[in-house]
Amino acid sequence: MDFYVGIDIGGTQTRIALVDGSGNIQKEMRFATIANDVEQHVEIMAVNLQTLTKGYNYASVGIASPGPLNAKTGIIGTPPNLPGWHGFPLVDVFSAMIQKPVVLENDANLAAFAEASVGAGAGEAIVQFFTISTGIGGGLVINGNLYTGANGMGLEVANCMCDEQNTIGGNTKHGSVERICSGTGILAQAQELGLAVASTKDVFELAYSEVKDIEQQKATQLITYVGEQFGNFLASIQGIIDPSVIVLGGSVALYNPMFVELVYTQMKERVYESVQESCHIRIAKLGDAAGVIGAALWSKAKL
Repeated sequence: MDFYVGIDIGGTQTRIALVDGSGNIQKEMRFATIANDVEQHVEIMAVNLQTLTKGYNYASVGIASPGPLNAKTGIIGTPPNLPGWHGFPLVDVFSAMIQKPVVLENDANLAAFAEASVGAGAGEAIVQFFTISTGIGGGLVINGNLYTGANGMGLEVANCMCDEQNTIGGNTKHGSVERICSGTGILAQAQELGLAVASTKDVFELAYSEVKDIEQQKATQLITYVGEQFGNFLASIQGIIDPSVIVLGGSVALYNPMFVELVYTQMKERVYESVQESCHIRIAKLGDAAGVIGAALWSKAKL
């Protein structure tokens, strides 16, 4: 059996997994990400990789990292959650340390690749993936090939405009899909409305509560608004790309099926009647393992 290694680097946690050619995780480990010292972190990555793969012969390593990054050169760009990594030649350094082929790609792209390969989009020709969590990321897989655009920035949708009248704060542009529809954006809007909530989960629980009071009404109106905005956004994606299926991952989608149904209904109302029946949304199957599985399978594909 052939094996590959996936590494998923997050702002707070790094995950390493030994994966077979069918996308099944055989072994894995997790450890804290050292966001301010990339050289120290890479040394720990190499040690943990050696421990994890002892007794196994693996072919290659794929690394999923937050962007921006340059997948062609293997250099990390300026991810805000990894301030000590900016401009670091990760692929060259790490491949020299472990003496194996290493590839680097955006984490959302690799989650998309995993879902298209062995997840909710398996068997479909054109798979559009979005993760809705702290932020909003996207990836597109066409006939098994990852689409990244001319400059590696394809499907970087965070700043795509939804409602320019919405000026609630955040790191992306006013009225953007990430400011309005991400978990962070939902919480910020709820707090702006004066709701006593400390997390996005609190907002959804309040919106779906059986206690019908003014706070519950405000929360319901907010979630309805967010669902409509994201549905409109997906209708635009449907019209531009015409995917076989749209796969939604991230905590907001995974744990709130009623919200996804609202999004789906709104999307279908905004596309041509002739294509309404071809609009399909599925919930991601691989959960938080999509990044590490996608990284491993991407390294296999690039060999």
